Amino acid sequence: MNFFKNTLVAEKYKVSNSTVGEWVKGAEENKNNLQVKKVGKKYRILDNENNHAEMLRLKDHGTKYKTSRARKVVEPSQQFYKVFSYEEVIQIINDLDINSFMDQKYAYKNGGAKIWDDNYINFGGDELYSEMAESLLNESNTFLKFDAKTKFNIVDIGPGNALPVAGFLKKLNNMEILNKYIAVDISKEMLDIAKINLNKYLKPEQIVEHVVDVEYNNLTRVLYEHKYETEDVIVKNLIFILGDTMSNFYNQVRFLENIRLSIDQNDYFIFGETFDRQPRRLNLLYDYNYVSFYLWILEEMGINVKDCEVKARFDEKEMIRRRYLILDKDYELRVVHKNLNKIIRLSKGREIEIWRHTLWNLSSLVHILDLTGLEICHLTTDQEADRFIAVTRTKKSYHNSLNL
Repeated sequence: MNFFKNTLVAEKYKVSNSTVGEWVKGAEENKNNLQVKKVGKKYRILDNENNHAEMLRLKDHGTKYKTSRARKVVEPSQQFYKVFSYEEVIQIINDLDINSFMDQKYAYKNGGAKIWDDNYINFGGDELYSEMAESLLNESNTFLKFDAKTKFNIVDIGPGNALPVAGFLKKLNNMEILNKYIAVDISKEMLDIAKINLNKYLKPEQIVEHVVDVEYNNLTRVLYEHKYETEDVIVKNLIFILGDTMSNFYNQVRFLENIRLSIDQNDYFIFGETFDRQPRRLNLLYDYNYVSFYLWILEEMGINVKDCEVKARFDEKEMIRRRYLILDKDYELRVVHKNLNKIIRLSKGREIEIWRHTLWNLSSLVHILDLTGLEICHLTTDQEADRFIAVTRTKKSYHNSLNL
């Protein structure tokens, strides 16, 4: 006989643990049709089709007819609408309503970029990817050819303050084979911080900036605009995304497909990530001062963030570490902006994902690259084999199929 765990019921039906407890109590008192059995001192919900249907009914009933608690009616601030474009507002509201998700990439606006940079500097930053990226030049003869005719664009996606790729950039520049440094980010503020550091060793005409959401937008212009080939020179792209940035993306497959659709066989996509290790699965301590800049968006939407609880867990099936904000009360979020007129009801105890980080193993890495038409041509790790930088390109079979 199989039973549901209350925590899994809460997660599956997107209700609070206390709500599941009320359902069980109601079953004991014959106030609903749940089938429960006493195990030890507690009643447990049986895992069967009847209970699946009944829990859906109870959830629907609670959503439509709950009147025991007054909802707090809130609306986004004018600053919220000032910071985000109309398309971004729609995406943020949709993610919250449909997926109980707040994408952390938006947090790097409205002063969030400076908070991130201050933390990077105050905590010493993560110099490991910078060292690994720089060491790639010593290993690059396995996949790159340096000659008098070839120059490179460095396309840096989610560059942060541009420090992780600085050593690599400086060496290419000193070798006089750097054509352009192209920074790509959703946050103009983040690009401005990167530019301050880049101006110390690059000429202004070498620096190009693009404000782009790389998860949702085609990258053809970014990756194609500054490539060219003449009798005297060939310019190729080296596309970087370091600092575990891709692990925070909600849809990594779509991002990698965007990359693959915008590069040719002469370009390389280079990304730095973290391998799965048991201690890292458990490293989910919540430091409000460090990650509070993820939460300002919800505050601008009227949520009392400081009254809410934050929890974290590791999803072993998806290999994702997540942090959640658990709502302290019922909210009614009213969004009236341009053509948008929505009322979003958020119940007390609802978990809103505010941060995610994927951990990788070699199998999952190869799988997602194969799925999106890319292949590894070089892999380097740190001494502990904890972090890696993968150099990838479009699969030869993909280009061969285009030439048929």
